Parts: sequence; structure tokens; C-alpha cells
Amino acid sequence: MEVNLVIATKDQVNTWFESRPELEEMLIQDMRKKLGLHFLKEFKHVFDHTDFLVHPTVGIIPDYSIKDLGEPIGQLVNGPDFESCGYDDECNRYIYKRLWFLVWVKENFGEIETGFDEPARYGVLTNQFSAETEKYFSDLDDYFYGWKNRQFSNGKNFQTIEEITDLDISSLRDSEIVEGTMPGGDVDIFATVLESTEGRIFVRISGVSGNYLMEVESNVEAEMILNEIWV
Repeated sequence: MEVNLVIATKDQVNTWFESRPELEEMLIQDMRKKLGLHFLKEFKHVFDHTDFLVHPTVGIIPDYSIKDLGEPIGQLVNGPDFESCGYDDECNRYIYKRLWFLVWVKENFGEIETGFDEPARYGVLTNQFSAETEKYFSDLDDYFYGWKNRQFSNGKNFQTIEEITDLDISSLRDSEIVEGTMPGGDVDIFATVLESTEGRIFVRISGVSGNYLMEVESNVEAEMILNEIWV
């Protein structure tokens, strides 16, 4: 995990903890537990086992407490206290409670952003991250299936096969002129162009619990519609 924080001096650390004796004891107990330093009793010896970083909001951060965040996202020995995830590396949110501070990790299409915050902000962050993931799924759903309720540039909408009553389904064949298209991802859905024996041309979308058709006037119009389905 990349952390753009400066290393604190020994004087900075001592001064910070002098006014926070309860955190000093918390640190010693945590280092004894996490680092196996069962002999550690006095604060002056903590400098032999960890560096300290300075954060403008949460204060002093012991370096050892965040080193494991360099492991693969979401695969730490001590898992996140909060997670809200999309598909693969597209929209993942994690929060880790560490000592007297929080560490949050945001992953957007492989790009990772990290930050620190105060424990009192945990509820605010979980609500924010949940809303971001919810929007991600909403946008994803609109991308894959928004065509159902959309009017296209030719002024038409897709209809279910059952709604087109003057069509003999058995007369439809795959076009040999216009190639179909798919939206990508793991969703089993695709669009193709069909021609009937009477010369009618349709764009068909399949793989969404049925077949949807739009009749078009030409192969040029069919190709135009194919390019508008998943944008």
C-alpha cells in the first residue's frame, strides 16, 4: 500500500503520546500481541521495532500496523471491518479498524486509493462507500439493460417477439451482411441482425429471459442501432 506520509521524529512521537497515555498503553499491548513482543513493557523500546508516520488528522501512525495492507486487496489475515464490492477490481471499498484510526481502501478499475480517518467517521464512510457501490451497480444495470426502456435515434423501441403479431418467427435467418455485437463482461447477452424470407430486417437482443426485436429499414440502420445499444 502506498502511503504518502512523512516519518515522525522520536521527539514528535514522544510529545504526541505524552498527552495520550491511554493510546501509549494500547500501542504496547497491540505490539505485544501482533509482533510477538511479549517482553515489551516500556514505551521507550517501541522505537526498536517500528517507525512512526505523521497524519494531519489521526496523528501518529505506527508503521507496522498498516504494513499488511500491502497484501492483495481483501485477502488479509485480518479481513476488513467493512467491505462493499463490485465485480473483479471495478468498484471495491474496504475499511479497516486499526488502533485509534481507520484505514480505507478504494479500488476503481484497478486503480487503488487509500486514506486514513478517525473512528468517529466510520458510519459516514460506510454510508458513502455503500452509496458508491450502489451507484456502480445501478450504472452497470443501465449499461447492460437500459435499452429495454430507451427510444433509439430512429424513434423506435425494442419489443418482445410476442408483441410483433404479424411476424412468422420461423422465417427469420441470421444476416450474412451485418455482424452482431456483445456488451462484454460476464453477462450472457448479445445482439444480432435477422432477415425474414420476405425481406424484412430486424435487430434482435437475446439472452435476457426472452428475445427482443426492432424492425429496421436497412442494414445501414441495423448497424447504427447495434452501435447504440451498449454505449
